[in-house]
Amino acid sequence: PQPFLIPPAGAEDRDPDWCPATDRVVFARRDATGVRRLYIANGDVLWYQSDNSAEEVVRRARFIRSAYSLRSSFVYQNVMYAVAGQVIASASGMPWERFVRTRIFAPLGMTNAVPLLDSASSRGNVASPHYRFGDTIRVVKNASVDAVASAGAVWAGVADMARWMRFVLDSGRVNGRRLLQPATFTDLFTPQVQVPAPEFYPTARLTHPHWVTYGLGWFQQDYSGKMVQMHTGSIDGMVAIIGLIPDERLGVYVLANLDHAELRHALMFKVFDMYLGNPPRDWSTDLLALYAGIRAQGDSAQRRFESRRVAGTQPSLPLERYAGS
Repeated sequence: PQPFLIPPAGAEDRDPDWCPATDRVVFARRDATGVRRLYIANGDVLWYQSDNSAEEVVRRARFIRSAYSLRSSFVYQNVMYAVAGQVIASASGMPWERFVRTRIFAPLGMTNAVPLLDSASSRGNVASPHYRFGDTIRVVKNASVDAVASAGAVWAGVADMARWMRFVLDSGRVNGRRLLQPATFTDLFTPQVQVPAPEFYPTARLTHPHWVTYGLGWFQQDYSGKMVQMHTGSIDGMVAIIGLIPDERLGVYVLANLDHAELRHALMFKVFDMYLGNPPRDWSTDLLALYAGIRAQGDSAQRRFESRRVAGTQPSLPLERYAGS
């Protein structure tokens, strides 16, 4: 069965999961039994460290088990962003990467931004990713996101991302020219689903938000009486964070080339506090302790797991017998 990327005419009359109140796409599919399956679980295994093409990733997405019914919960994943990129290509008549260059990078003046890793690899002065191995930090190979490019394959420096941030803070306008319709821009920041605590950032243990939701590509929470729109990006040895308080026209963007360098959160909240006039807080120390505790728990779990291994064993079959056809 094929995914319903764009509901056919009259779909609202026969498809109980199509919502006529909005014109956005609801990604849904029926399996061979005719049972409706909605909102798939995290499917990053389809693309991460894989040579699957974007088309193959989307084709295989139909085999991922549903995590929950429509809007009943939340699991962050990237595959449906890849599908959205294919919808853009279908609607615009150009590949997603050309669409981004033409419709976003060019009008915003993001002259050094590129949409794919291959483009970045040929540039000079590009940051190298770093990973911590025990007590040693080493350079690692860039992990490609190109198979789900529209989920996060863009390479850009802080100057270009500042242009993007100003564009968002100005409700989708650049130099007075509107690139997004007001209704479209409003949709971006309209809460779509509540986010369960396990699916949100550990920083909530320190900030104690009253609510956490997800918009169209934005995590949302309250902080110091203000609505915050934010998101992180993480891939092997590279991290980013964007945090906006639209009501204050305030934005923070942080890039780092060390895997899960959570100083990014500290910098974001530090800027928020300084702008809002909050009492000083040592976010670096507090977040270092928070994430050190999380890392210690993970290391302990890993040691317990490895201690249960039975030494001196081997598979019951030759390795080639385990390969699929």
